[in-house]
Amino acid sequence: MDGDRPILSRTADRLGFAPVADKLAKAIINQTAQEGLVFGIEGKWGTGKSTLINLTIEALRQVGEGGPEIIAFSPWLVGNRSELLTTLFDELAIAATKIDPIEVAEEVSDDTLFGRIKKPFLRDKHWQLKRKEQFKASIGKGLRLFGTLASGLGSAVKAAGDIGMPGAGPAGNALGAAGEAIKNFGNEASISNRKAGLVSALRLLSRPIVVFVDDLDRLEPREVSEVLRLIRAVADFPNIIYVLSFDPSVVAQTLTKAVQIDDGKAFLEKIVQVSFRVPKPDAFDLRRWFEEELSKIFSLNVDNLNETDRLARKRLSYIVDFFGGRYLETARDVVRCLNALRLQGQPVQDFIDIPDMVWLQLVRISDPDLYSWIEDYVVALAAVANGATTTDHQERIDAEDLDKLISKRKDDFHRSISEIGEILPGISDGMAGTDRSKWRVFSKINTGSFAKYVRDKRLASPYHYRYYFSLSEPAGVLSDEAFRLFIDVASIDTGATLVAFSNFVNQTRPQGGVMAEVLLNRIEVVSETVDVAAIPNILLCLANFLDHQNLSRRDDSFLGAPRAWPQAERLTRVLFRRLDQGRRMSTIRQAFGSGKAIGWLTSLLRSETFSHGHYGDRRTDEREWLFGDDEFHVVLETMLARYRGSSFGEVVSAPMMLSLLFGWAQAGDFEEVREWVQANTLDDRKFLSFLYHARGWVSSSNRGVYYPLKKNELDYFLDFESAVQRLYSIASDGKTSPADLDQARTLIEAAALGSDD
Repeated sequence: MDGDRPILSRTADRLGFAPVADKLAKAIINQTAQEGLVFGIEGKWGTGKSTLINLTIEALRQVGEGGPEIIAFSPWLVGNRSELLTTLFDELAIAATKIDPIEVAEEVSDDTLFGRIKKPFLRDKHWQLKRKEQFKASIGKGLRLFGTLASGLGSAVKAAGDIGMPGAGPAGNALGAAGEAIKNFGNEASISNRKAGLVSALRLLSRPIVVFVDDLDRLEPREVSEVLRLIRAVADFPNIIYVLSFDPSVVAQTLTKAVQIDDGKAFLEKIVQVSFRVPKPDAFDLRRWFEEELSKIFSLNVDNLNETDRLARKRLSYIVDFFGGRYLETARDVVRCLNALRLQGQPVQDFIDIPDMVWLQLVRISDPDLYSWIEDYVVALAAVANGATTTDHQERIDAEDLDKLISKRKDDFHRSISEIGEILPGISDGMAGTDRSKWRVFSKINTGSFAKYVRDKRLASPYHYRYYFSLSEPAGVLSDEAFRLFIDVASIDTGATLVAFSNFVNQTRPQGGVMAEVLLNRIEVVSETVDVAAIPNILLCLANFLDHQNLSRRDDSFLGAPRAWPQAERLTRVLFRRLDQGRRMSTIRQAFGSGKAIGWLTSLLRSETFSHGHYGDRRTDEREWLFGDDEFHVVLETMLARYRGSSFGEVVSAPMMLSLLFGWAQAGDFEEVREWVQANTLDDRKFLSFLYHARGWVSSSNRGVYYPLKKNELDYFLDFESAVQRLYSIASDGKTSPADLDQARTLIEAAALGSDD
């Protein structure tokens, strides 16, 4: 991780700040600071103010002996106003004691006895050196005492600042003035007189002191005003240059509130005498830096790329150049995005599409609200991929929210929609033209819409999206590794495939349902690219397990049909079309000849019975058939043989038993099925069992789920009225067992519900 710290040396300069710092250092040195100077470095947060200050300090220190003394003052580390003053003056005192004066020895006359005695000492170098040290010590002590006194003066300090800086006396009186100031700190002399003594002494320093105050705009409002008042009132000494870094708009607003003035900008301009704006980094440099670091984070190698990786690399370059140019405005933007990618992307790089992750993090640093909208949208997309439907209300609300976000960004609406639509499916302005009310989200989305997103582990993949937000796969999904393993096994071994699928059928999900449903959904999404060698065994899994209670349960999402069956039929149609003629017939014979899911197989038969015109008048175009004519006749004969050879228990235990009987009758002969029902329901217990499994399944907002015996369906296989009378007879027979009695009463109620329907 990059600590997002400003660089300390020009060796780490990537954006060309070092030459700017050199010129800035030269400008500071060349200033005549006899009356003090306040210099501002302006720039928004993240533009590199601190880096420029560090490089400027480095350049000033390289000047050598003639360079200034440097103080890096950190007011945010100081507790209160009193400590702020004393701390600053302590640092000024330390700096002042390191600088020799230009001249401290006063002139004396040769005409006096005192002069004739003292003058030889003035020419003595050792004596002069001693005097210089005394002078520096006096200034240091004077500054410390002044800071201590000023920290307790309150309004007096402000008054002194308003008085201004008095002119200096003769240079020969400087040392005496400094000493006098120190001696008089305890008396009642005005603070302006005490300040005047220090002013006279500081004018004699041979080198200036440069005080850097960084990140002024990060202080609390009260602290900002205190620092600026300090500089204006008691720290505007000669030979002291203040370099302040800040965002002028932020500080101006802060001053307006903190000092309760009308114009914080004007207040700031009275204090800062000259300003320099941090140069905006070249967008190209920012993008190249960003791309270089991406290569390190994700170990991107441009050599020997396969076609998929080559296209991904091309997309990455486009995203860096296009979106990076829009979102990477400062060095801090680059660092923040790179850190996000190190945290969010690097640990899961094998489970994501790197270009999509880069785009997402670019959006995140520039527009957190849009980032949140994207997260909500891909969660909804995952639900759609798993069979859910969106409502008009949801689509309208999501579209309105995105519209507001784009409007807030002040981007071109249609361009923004187009850009987001390049990453996420279902977002398009279509033919809306200038009418923004006509654009849509979730537009033309279906299961097949996700194939390429799943294949490439894109942000919109229902099996990978969560990696982009939480470093983990979505709960209850099938991992890429488990999915690949299943397809690999299905390509070579029928028995192992059935065992693996059985395990998925019995593995429940935290959200409900079983993993076999997730597997089927995953196969459907990528059905056009599944290894052809795996298709026969996948279809055999359907033929053997779709009647399992975990896959044949029903809910109102599918109007009473077993939940997994519609999806399985869609999948069968896609996969079966991809087989050559030999494999098609072989798969038909295995699936329909020995598949255990006779109820599911019947649903396929019934669909084709109508499509081929074998029963009814709904023959469809041959292009819509699942089976060709020859294949259909094989299925027909095979299933008729299985029906005729099935026991009563095998028939009634099939899901949707009545559908099986209709399939048998429509494929063969209704009279044959009626005779089978009559022969197998002579026994009262079998009769009750038959009617119990013949009940329908209805979900109603008023009644909830209920199970009627529907007269219009049962009349095809037995006389409904006679069956009801027989139920009453069983219920009134004193010899009927309690279990049979309860079942008879349940069926009488079901018959009444069926008559109502």
